[in-house]
Amino acid sequence: MENITLGQLENFMVWLLGFGGSTVAIIAAVKKAIEKAFKPINQKIDEVDLNATKNFLVRTIADIEKSGVDDVTKMRFFEQYEHYQKLNGNSYIKSEVERLQKIGKL
Repeated sequence: MENITLGQLENFMVWLLGFGGSTVAIIAAVKKAIEKAFKPINQKIDEVDLNATKNFLVRTIADIEKSGVDDVTKMRFFEQYEHYQKLNGNSYIKSEVERLQKIGKL
């Protein structure tokens, strides 16, 4: 230990900083590549999620208009409606919900 020079310590620090910087750069590049590769899959999942949510809402709106639904279904409807709004769904469902609320069915 007593034979370590400042030059050796400096070289080790330079190597350590270089190794750390390289590791961070490689991790960032791999992360970016993975995100780019999964982007189409994530978009497809979002599209399927939006359509499934829309189908549930439309079906439940039809049931509400036809014969009404129980309280649990209404709670689930509002959960899905909030989710649908976060997905930036179409406004025709919003119009129907407002109309049903106005006439007291929701």
